[in-house]
Amino acid sequence: MHRLDRSYAGLRAEFAAREPGEATLTWYDPDQTVGFWIRRMALETVVHRIDAELAAGTPVTPVPDDLAADGVDEILTVMLAYETTASAAASVAGAPRDVLLWLWGRQDGAGLTFGGDGAPVERLRWLLKESTQ
Repeated sequence: MHRLDRSYAGLRAEFAAREPGEATLTWYDPDQTVGFWIRRMALETVVHRIDAELAAGTPVTPVPDDLAADGVDEILTVMLAYETTASAAASVAGAPRDVLLWLWGRQDGAGLTFGGDGAPVERLRWLLKESTQ
């Protein structure tokens, strides 16, 4: 068995032995549960799978809309920790997969719709580059 296979099997075994709501330490204070790590590993796997596909020059495998939307939520609320009560000066809209790939810098924004002031969008891209690359 390869190291990757052993590691994946170990991770799945750890998650299977615990309930998502079970308490555990995380780096994100509002969520100190096993569910945080399940979500984090699912999203991390998607992004790095896409990295491998892009590097190999193969087509990017589709990302289910629910997982992509969850990834968009995670990067905005967990990675960047924006206040949810702040009013938006700009917007980015599109298919969940396209927004997710744009947020992670894996897509140039073709197919997305940008509205409002462009300065906050550029600031968001800079923050994302600093926090996710």
